[in-house]
Parts: sequence; structure tokens; C-alpha cells
Amino acid sequence: TSASGRSFTPVIGNVAVTNAATTIASHHLTGLFQTTAQVMPGQGAGGPLVDLSGQVIGIDLTGSVRGATVTGYAVPVNEALAVARQLKR
Repeated sequence: TSASGRSFTPVIGNVAVTNAATTIASHHLTGLFQTTAQVMPGQGAGGPLVDLSGQVIGIDLTGSVRGATVTGYAVPVNEALAVARQLKR
């Protein structure tokens, strides 16, 4: 449970594609991780994407559903940190 009282559920998946692209609200995004993690559109964004050693490698951004297939997309952590540094300035 987070400080906001929301609970989080870990989801297992793999990074299937690096440098993937998707469109969110008419914005075309590139340089993303495409994962097999079941990140549901509008529900799972913002959580960490971690590797097997527990290191954060990305931030879940969105997911897409096509039939029974759910595809997750994540921003690589280095990109997220670069944006955070720019905002801090």
C-alpha cells in the first residue's frame, strides 16, 4: 500500500522490444520499452519497471489491448530522469 492508500499489484513480464513506439492522445512517442507486462490502459501507468535484480529500468506509461494480448509501454529510466532534471532547473 502506498502513502496515498492505493494498493499496488506486481505484474510479471519481459521487455520484448527496445526503442518501441506508440501513440497516446495524438502524441507519437518513440524510444520506449515494449513489455509483455499487463499494463492496462489508464490503470497501470506510473509504476516502476524493474529488472530481475530489483533495479528500476523504466516507468510504466501505458498499455494497449488487442483481443487477449496486452502490451505495456515504459519510458526508460534514463529518459525519465533527464526530464526530471530539466523540470528541476
